[in-house]
Amino acid sequence: MSEEAISPNRRRKNLVWAALLLAIIAGSLATWYWLIAQWRERTDNAYVQGNLIQVSAKVAGQVVQIAHEEGDQVVAGETLAILASGDADRALEEAKYTLALAASEILSRRAGVDTARAELALRQSSHQLALQEYERRKALVGTKAISQEEVDAARTRMEEAAAELSKAERELTTEQVSAGIGPIDTHPLIRTASERVRDAVRTVNKHRIITPISGTIAKRAVSIGEVIPAGMPIAAVLETGERWVEANFKENQLRHLRPGQPVSAIADLHGDDVPLRGRITHIGAGTGATFSVLPPQNATGNWIKIVQRVPVRIDFEPGQIPAEQLPVGASMTVTVDTHDRSAPSLQSISNLGPVSQDAVFEDLNSGAEAIIAEVLAPFRASRWN
Repeated sequence: MSEEAISPNRRRKNLVWAALLLAIIAGSLATWYWLIAQWRERTDNAYVQGNLIQVSAKVAGQVVQIAHEEGDQVVAGETLAILASGDADRALEEAKYTLALAASEILSRRAGVDTARAELALRQSSHQLALQEYERRKALVGTKAISQEEVDAARTRMEEAAAELSKAERELTTEQVSAGIGPIDTHPLIRTASERVRDAVRTVNKHRIITPISGTIAKRAVSIGEVIPAGMPIAAVLETGERWVEANFKENQLRHLRPGQPVSAIADLHGDDVPLRGRITHIGAGTGATFSVLPPQNATGNWIKIVQRVPVRIDFEPGQIPAEQLPVGASMTVTVDTHDRSAPSLQSISNLGPVSQDAVFEDLNSGAEAIIAEVLAPFRASRWN
């Protein structure tokens, strides 16, 4: 058989094999899509997130101490910075003097009660004597032993004594109301002055800035000697432990995404050697552009359609690498298994628990009661307390 006769047969066989190979490839791709690809949604626009707390100054002042540098570990309630508190300290001393003056005034009033009570007793005796003298003289006027003029004079002295007695009674009541009853701490003047002390203590305590959570100093925002206004951030603290992934999917990828669906994630930091597992817990209520500082004005004449992305929160499953090994902002590649599509679309898993469980809020009244007790101690020992 000639080479010319064999060549067409060989070409037909090659075409058959090529067609068979293409059919196998197409079948494999179809099978892969049917069994795997159609149930997967993937994006590499995903980043690790965490609770990053901005700790701010409560009052204006000059920074005189910075207790921690970036990267330091801090415990909830630990001091981050201290502001100069000279004016606040002077205001506290003035409030203490005001409290002492109020206590002195109360004791003086209570001493005045004893004086008014003694004066009342004297007026009662004077009135009793004047009344007895008037009764005797009135009984003798009929015997002509004394004149009517003497009786009238005795009645006048009795009426004057009664008026003085009434005045002494009113003065005692006034002194008693002014001095108050019970322990000196319960008097309105003392309570008012004590509140001024507490206000001054709160102002002093505000010059000490603490961290409300345990974590890592991610960013220090002030320098020593800097004069800062109230509300200015001092430092950013990254809370220990809490990490999740914010994956930004395109609009057309959200069709089959549901809360609770399992997610496989690969961090660029660890690569394929450390696969991570998680689940979707929240699908954003709006696109990233909607919540941007300058949202797009789509009603303008030069509008161009851009595919938007929606943030999807993915929480890690427990029992994996420590969350602290994933720095905030680290890039991730996530793949969602969408086999389970029974949950309502764009709905979040409810009751995820508290955002932070270790928050410690400073007691700005700390130390106030001890200062008040110290100021009032000498006055409490008085017999008029």
